[in-house]
Amino acid sequence: MVICPIVIRYQTREVLAFAKKSWSRSSDRTGRSALPTLAECKNRASDGQSLVYNGNQPQPINIPSFRGNTFIQMPSNSADDLVLSSIQNPWVKQLRRLHQSADRKAQQMFLCEGTHLLQEAIATHWPIEAVCFTQEWAGKHSRLIESLFPKTRRQLVSQQVLNHIATTEHPDGVIAIARFRGSLSLKSNVTLGLGVETLQEPGNLGVLIRASVATAADGIWVSPDSVDPVHPKVLRASAGQWFRQSIISTPLQPWIEKCRSQKCQILAAASGGRSFWEFDLTKPTIFLLGNEGAGLTKSLMQSADEVVSIPMAPGVESLNVGTTGALLLYEAMRQRTCGKHLIANQPMGVSPGFRNVQNQNRG
Repeated sequence: MVICPIVIRYQTREVLAFAKKSWSRSSDRTGRSALPTLAECKNRASDGQSLVYNGNQPQPINIPSFRGNTFIQMPSNSADDLVLSSIQNPWVKQLRRLHQSADRKAQQMFLCEGTHLLQEAIATHWPIEAVCFTQEWAGKHSRLIESLFPKTRRQLVSQQVLNHIATTEHPDGVIAIARFRGSLSLKSNVTLGLGVETLQEPGNLGVLIRASVATAADGIWVSPDSVDPVHPKVLRASAGQWFRQSIISTPLQPWIEKCRSQKCQILAAASGGRSFWEFDLTKPTIFLLGNEGAGLTKSLMQSADEVVSIPMAPGVESLNVGTTGALLLYEAMRQRTCGKHLIANQPMGVSPGFRNVQNQNRG
């Protein structure tokens, strides 16, 4: 079974009618059954309604009309390009390879799965190469499809193909393929940022991205041996804020020295340091966060000006690295927004029942 598109013009509007008809090798010498004529569809279609041709009678389906040519680039005389239903299709195979970091870098593209990520990509004018979606999803999100850039490929796919492309177990009906581009514009001098070393969990990086956008941090710098910043789970964990933050993969030592030359204080999150409540975070500040299990390496610890810790109640071994980063960023935001409140000659975090956490940012 294939689906063939016919565009019917009603003054300034276009109604996209789908004609669904069986292939029959006995129908003609080309091996294709004859498509329903334009007149047949005109007689059945009304403005704002789409039709599906089931081989007997065109039947209405729940797909709104699409204005302009926003739904999909129409093939000249074949339906094969409208609905992709085979996981053996070369383009589908190419997209499937985007599950791997090496292929994402080679193709300079990555997957954005789900309606929310697509909305955020469009809102931030991120370059989108193509969007794959099911018929059911298209019927609910016609305006979102219309808001895509004209050159973006719009591809209707079967549920099987969508599941094959997706990295999630239950995709919600749409996957966008976005292009790599340079980092967002950075200020010449960083005033608040995160340096992340050897982070392995995509969810942790996504949480840090989300918190960094919420606290107006300038960016996140990750070591090259960290999780791929365009890993699909990173994007999902960031709740779409990935598109609003600069994430730079770079060796951290040279970057730290550059920040120090710009009068940034470099604070390493680890055990045994002063409480984060004691620091003046209104100054330009870089927080260094380490691997989920091992923390920061010795060499990077030595690059820091001081160690910063977060007080915790007895019996709590550590905080998740995403939580640690979020708390540090929010304290910096609080001080810069509400003013720095320090208690003279009384270190914070040593009141009865509290201690400075060991293994500060595990998990």
